[in-house]
Amino acid sequence: MQKRIILCTVLFLLFLVFMTQPSKLEREVSGVTYKINLFENGDALWTIQQKINLTNEVEISAFSSYATQFYKEKNKYVNDFKVLFNQIILNASELAGRPMEGKYYNASVYTLKTISTTFGVIEYSFLWVNFSKKVNEGIFIISDVFEGGFYLYSGDMLEIIVPKNYTTLYIIPTPDFQYDNALIWYGPKSFMQYQPNLEIISRVIRVIANYSLNKENLKIFGQVIPPLENLRISIVLIKPSGELTTFFITTDRNGNFERTFILNESGTWNMKIIYEGNETFYRSEKDFLFNVNVEGNYILYLVILAAFLVLLFIVTIFFIKKLKMKQVEIFGEKDESVVISLLSSHGGVLSQNDIRRMTGFSKSKTSVIIKLLESKGKIKKKKIGRENIIYLVS
Repeated sequence: MQKRIILCTVLFLLFLVFMTQPSKLEREVSGVTYKINLFENGDALWTIQQKINLTNEVEISAFSSYATQFYKEKNKYVNDFKVLFNQIILNASELAGRPMEGKYYNASVYTLKTISTTFGVIEYSFLWVNFSKKVNEGIFIISDVFEGGFYLYSGDMLEIIVPKNYTTLYIIPTPDFQYDNALIWYGPKSFMQYQPNLEIISRVIRVIANYSLNKENLKIFGQVIPPLENLRISIVLIKPSGELTTFFITTDRNGNFERTFILNESGTWNMKIIYEGNETFYRSEKDFLFNVNVEGNYILYLVILAAFLVLLFIVTIFFIKKLKMKQVEIFGEKDESVVISLLSSHGGVLSQNDIRRMTGFSKSKTSVIIKLLESKGKIKKKKIGRENIIYLVS
C-alpha cells in the first residue's frame, strides 16, 4: 500500500513534466529509487528519486522549464508529500506500537549530466524519526515498519545504508548486491510481511568491568556492550613479582561475565580485561591496579575448588547422558519429518523460533529435535545474534 501511494505521487509529478513538453517526445523513465540511510540513534533519512532520460536539447529545455515552475510551487508539492508520508508514518507507528514522526521534508528537481546522457531528476526526502527498533544498546532491528511487506516494480531499486561502525547480524531476504555498508535490492521483487528484515549491531564493543577484593579473594564481573553471547574475554593477571597468567571466560546470553580467583602473593597486582576482537568487532580493554595482602593458605583453597569442579563435571556428564537417552525415547522420526518438511517448504532456512511457532512444539521439544537432526547431519544450526538459524542440508 505504501508503495502504491509513493508511486502515484511520483507518477503525478511525471505527468506534470510531460504536460510541459512536446507530446510526441519519447523518453526513457527509470524506476523509482528508494534510499534509506540509517543512523545510530534509530532515525533514517529517506530519499525517493525518479530519473528521466533527456535525449536532446528540446527535452532538456522542457525539463528546465518544468523545474522553474516546480520551484515556484515547491511549498505546495512538499506539503502534499508531507501530508502523505505523515499518514504512512502514523500508521506504521500504530502498528509497531512505538512513537515515530517525519521531519525535514524537502523536494528538488534538477538536471544530472553523465558522460553518456543527461537525466532530469525529481527527488523527495525526509527524516523518519525512530525508524529502527532498538532492542538493546547498540542493536537495532528494521522490520516492523514494513508490516505489509514491500514491493519493487521492474526498474525500481531499494538501498539501505547501515551506519558507519555497524554491521548486520542477519538480512532477509538476501540483497542482490552489497558493498561497504550498502544493501541493495532490484525490482521486480515482492517482499514478504515484515521484510526487508535486518538486525544491525555496533562493531564497537565496550567492556564494562569491575572487581571486588576481600583479602586474597578476587571477584571480577562485568558486561560487554552490545550484550553478545559467547564472546571470549581474556583476564590477564600480573603478579607483583611480574609473573603473568591469562584466563579465559565467555559471556552469557546477556553479555555478562564473572570469575573468582584466590591470589597468592602480596603487593600490587595489575589486571587487564580484554576482548581481542575479530574481523567483525573491534578490540576493547580495561586495566586495573590493586593491592593484595595474602593471609590464608591459598593452596588448600585451590585443592578444594579443583575437587568440587571434578565432582560437578562427573555429575553433569551423567545427567546429560541420561537426559539424552530420555529425549531420544520421547521424540521419534515423525516429529523430525515435520521439521524437515517445514524447512523444505520455506526454502531450506528458518529460525528456531519460527519452527517452534509453526509446529506448535514446546521450546524444549523443538530444541531436542533440532539437536537430533543436527547429529544426523540433516540440518545445520548457526548462531546469529541471540537467535538460532536452521539450514536444511541438501
